[in-house]
Amino acid sequence: MLGYEIDELLQKKSHQLYHHDFEEEKPANIDDCPIYQHTDFPKQAEEKTSFFYRKDGRSFPISYTNSPIMEEGNAVGVVMAFRDISKQVEARREIARLVQVVEQARISIGIMDLSGKGIYVNPFVEKTSGYKKEDFLGKDLKIPFDSAQDKEVYEGIWEKITTGKTWEGNLIHKKSDGSLYTEDANFFPVKDDENEIINYAFVKRDISAEVAANKALKEEKEFSETVIDTSTAIIVGLDKDHLVRLFNKGAERITGYSKEDVLGKDWFALVLKQEIAAEMNRVWKDAWGADAHAYINPIWIKNGEKRIISWQTTGFYENLPQKRQMLLSIGEDVTERMQAEEETKRTRDELARLYRASGALVAGTSPSLAELGRRIVETVLFEFEHSNCSLILADDNSLILQRVAVAGTYSKEVSQSTLAINGHGLVPEVIRKGIAINSPNVSLRKNYEPNWEAARSEMAVPLKVGEKTIGAIDVQSPEKNTFSADDQRLLLAFAERAALAIENIRLYEDAKRRLGRLGALHTIDVAIAKSVDNNQTVEVIAEQAQKELKVDAVSILVKSPSSQSFACLARRGFHTKALVYTNLAMGEGLAGQAASKRQIIRIDNLEEKSSFAKTPELANENFISYWGVPLISKGKVNGVLEIFHRKALLPNAEWESFLTTLAGQAAIAIDNASLFTDLQKSNQDLRLAYDSTLEGWSRALELRDMETEGHSRRVTKLTTKLATAMGIDSRKIEHINRGALLHDVGKMGIPDSILHKAGPLNDQEWAIMRQHTIYAYEMLKNIPFLVPALDIPRYHHEKWDGSGYPEGISGEAIPLPARIFAIIDVYDALTNVRPYREAWSKEKTLAHIKEGSGTHFDPKIVKAFTKIILEKNSGE
Repeated sequence: MLGYEIDELLQKKSHQLYHHDFEEEKPANIDDCPIYQHTDFPKQAEEKTSFFYRKDGRSFPISYTNSPIMEEGNAVGVVMAFRDISKQVEARREIARLVQVVEQARISIGIMDLSGKGIYVNPFVEKTSGYKKEDFLGKDLKIPFDSAQDKEVYEGIWEKITTGKTWEGNLIHKKSDGSLYTEDANFFPVKDDENEIINYAFVKRDISAEVAANKALKEEKEFSETVIDTSTAIIVGLDKDHLVRLFNKGAERITGYSKEDVLGKDWFALVLKQEIAAEMNRVWKDAWGADAHAYINPIWIKNGEKRIISWQTTGFYENLPQKRQMLLSIGEDVTERMQAEEETKRTRDELARLYRASGALVAGTSPSLAELGRRIVETVLFEFEHSNCSLILADDNSLILQRVAVAGTYSKEVSQSTLAINGHGLVPEVIRKGIAINSPNVSLRKNYEPNWEAARSEMAVPLKVGEKTIGAIDVQSPEKNTFSADDQRLLLAFAERAALAIENIRLYEDAKRRLGRLGALHTIDVAIAKSVDNNQTVEVIAEQAQKELKVDAVSILVKSPSSQSFACLARRGFHTKALVYTNLAMGEGLAGQAASKRQIIRIDNLEEKSSFAKTPELANENFISYWGVPLISKGKVNGVLEIFHRKALLPNAEWESFLTTLAGQAAIAIDNASLFTDLQKSNQDLRLAYDSTLEGWSRALELRDMETEGHSRRVTKLTTKLATAMGIDSRKIEHINRGALLHDVGKMGIPDSILHKAGPLNDQEWAIMRQHTIYAYEMLKNIPFLVPALDIPRYHHEKWDGSGYPEGISGEAIPLPARIFAIIDVYDALTNVRPYREAWSKEKTLAHIKEGSGTHFDPKIVKAFTKIILEKNSGE
């Protein structure tokens, strides 16, 4: 309308658009113009007129409406709507001119004699025609000289009035200036008292203005109808009873109804559902009573589809004084827009839920599978607000699925069930097939075995690492059709992140467990090496077996060379004195059978073995699972290692392997004291195995972080060389060597998303990354074999000036091995290629290290290191 772009218009002040020199109602002061009077807001909508400038400088008339913005009954602002009324103003001006002419000569009156000659005309004739009275008087007016009609018309008029009748009609005349005008004429005879015709007269009214106005209105109506029909919006005119009076082509296109289908019909009955009819009647009542109204509601079009329409309504009036004839409603189909907005909101909500849920996967600094599992099920339960959630993991070495964590109102009932990978139910199927299953009513599923009788809806999604399915997340509800496709999509997204977190924790716990078992073997080795006393040695073995196998009780029965019977030499975890006085013959009881058959005896449910509860004490222990392992050395059975557990024991192959190893150690410990020398050699071999295992784990860590491939081996070699050059005792160098190998073992607890991140880490990610020194300490501190090697994994990121981590210690408070290794670590990192930079030269690296002397590094060690590097370079 104004010719401006939106951005241009937003830069304009309102007075820059207002026509200061408009002709009508110009105020003395421009600020007095109603357009600018914003401080006194109208209490109701008002419509006024004024003039605006277009961008090209031309002015044009406008109609504007002030609609108040109400808050708590008070007007706090105003909404102004403007409409171009140029054509209407032009038409009104023309009408005003014609009306002025009509007002100046409203009626032309003339009298003729019986021959038709003019004998009188009133002054309005002059004003109407432009002729003088003299031009009419005495002239033959049967066919007037100013007529623009065919003479046959006047002949017909004269013929009619001479018979005493009246003629009425419109006539066209030519004024003295040659212009034409139209009159509403009435010719009639003038009679005397005798009813004789004595004269003829005419009364004529100039209706030129009315004719012009009717023509303009007709054209305006035709134009409006064209605009309405070419509009792409729905335009519907409804009367007070919401019967359709107007229906444009846009409405036909959107609704599928034709004009013939809807005209005169109840619009509400046609397009509204019963459940919203009452509300729409209330809205309609408000709209009918307002000058303008806006609202949104759904309609159901001819094909039954639901569409959302945004309406703007305004009254349509029949005449003056204003009488509302119908309400004109202009509707925009906003279905797709609202669906897009809803989709955007849904996506935003899902991302927020996923963000909150993902936070549970990185929270905390002491990773454990049990703790992570608890956070996962509690988070899912919070986000989905249903009855139960379980985290189930598969084991490559077992058919039984492990329910790691469960949460919810009926979690106790759910946790008592056992699932097998080849069994029935949603979870086994999901893990086998690696797909999500969302069942709206599990009670209808064939072969479904409920672990909770009230379950109706159930959804299980796989936990996948790459192509491998490691478990599933399962949610249940007592209601049918609970879980939507959106719920399934969100849970799958969360499961992807959860699977990675679980895999990282499992790797971390595997490493920690294996290191613990290595430590246990070392402890047993030490016990064997220090003493040939069977009692003391088997006590240590029993203690380590209970601790590392995570079982309730352990006993070790030793065969007496003299009596050939088995007596209990060590026992841990018992609540009674069971087995204290055991004296079993070969083949007697479960232990005797294991010895006589020379094979492992495994009982998964002791309650089914009536022969087991031989003594009241053993019966009162309430054991469920039992393993009996013969202790065989050099082909000779020396005893039996017994494992007891008060729950079902579902071990994997690694557990069984470690049990066998412990049994072998126990057999060796029980063997003849004369084997002491051989045992020392075995211990040395085991120590080498430990070191090889540590080196293997170091290499496994490098495989996880390919950027540091070979790093551990190089720094171990160079650290040993520097420590030797500094005169450190060879026994301590052995521990320094192990510490160097394990310096970054704590990174096994760092999520891959942080460890492999391509870009720089944020503050939160750095905080997690710096935990790797603490993780290393937590992993190794309970392994006596590795305690002397802890200085490097724990403190190698401390700095001489105290600005390092994790404890910020400084100077010689930093252990010497850590101070030595800190230089080696930096040197190796800088002199080797990284994906993000080329390797530095040795000279550049040495210069960098010297620059850090006294701040990052111990100055004395910097000198020693520089010396061996320079000697190495000169030797090359």
